[in-house]
Amino acid sequence: MPEPSPASPSPPASPSSPSSPPPPPSSPPPVCASTTITGLPRDRFASREELLAYVQEFSLSQGYAVVIRKSNVPRGQVWLRCDLGGTYKSSTEPATGKRKRKTSSRLQNCPFQLYGRRLPDSSWVLKMLNNQHNHDLATEKTELETHPIARRLNTAQKRLVVELTDSGLRPAVIVDRMRARFPDRLVKVQDIYNARNYIRRERLAGRVPFPEITGEVDSAEDRPEVDNTSRSLPEGLSTETVQAQAILAIAAASLTTWSDQKRASFVQELKRLVTRYTSDQEPSNDHSANSLEENTETLALESTSPPPPPPSV
Repeated sequence: MPEPSPASPSPPASPSSPSSPPPPPSSPPPVCASTTITGLPRDRFASREELLAYVQEFSLSQGYAVVIRKSNVPRGQVWLRCDLGGTYKSSTEPATGKRKRKTSSRLQNCPFQLYGRRLPDSSWVLKMLNNQHNHDLATEKTELETHPIARRLNTAQKRLVVELTDSGLRPAVIVDRMRARFPDRLVKVQDIYNARNYIRRERLAGRVPFPEITGEVDSAEDRPEVDNTSRSLPEGLSTETVQAQAILAIAAASLTTWSDQKRASFVQELKRLVTRYTSDQEPSNDHSANSLEENTETLALESTSPPPPPPSV
């Protein structure tokens, strides 16, 4: 008895058949709720500094960071955007023939923007121009470390970095000290390396690193009480002479890090100041001016002599 032939496979159903309806047209995905900022809890501020500080604090609490895009101080205007806004524009000429570094950009052309304006009564008002972000917002504190503006050192942190750097501590140890003292602030080891390099460059150039921290104290309770009634200059010394001697002492401590040309130009400028102060002094102050001029001559001799050799290990 012959075997039955296998049944031939049925042809696939055509797309137009009623048993298989066509798929619905694709629609763009809706904007995620986490990338839409509904509004700002506060929009009036007493000053520009207060506005910027509030915007930065509020944005970090929401998982993003803002930077100043454009500012017009005379007209009292400031435009802010998300720090991921804008696009990367290369400033390197391609025809130089030099090897380019392999770099990447964090910018994602985020449209989020804010606008601040000064009112006639000197107060400031804040307005949201665009409340959309085209990226996910940070949900964990560690995710904010990718935003450099969120890790910017404040005045107290700068002072601590200078103190610990001068103490010879390693950057990893400085980071641990910073996190223990400022648990709410973000800091990475690379930030400490950058700060140390900045301190070294400024001191080699004869400048004071982080000049905004000079002479500042943490709180009013830390300020020592000064009795101005009992303070007076020694007889025969003027305020200008004391200031010049202080400048001379500070500069002499930095001479070993200066170049020969910088030392020579400093000595010439200091001699000019001494001559001016000497001509302005009264006869009773001649001995103080002469003492300052002698110190200047000593400094000039020391600046022309080579620095001492480093100690042998």
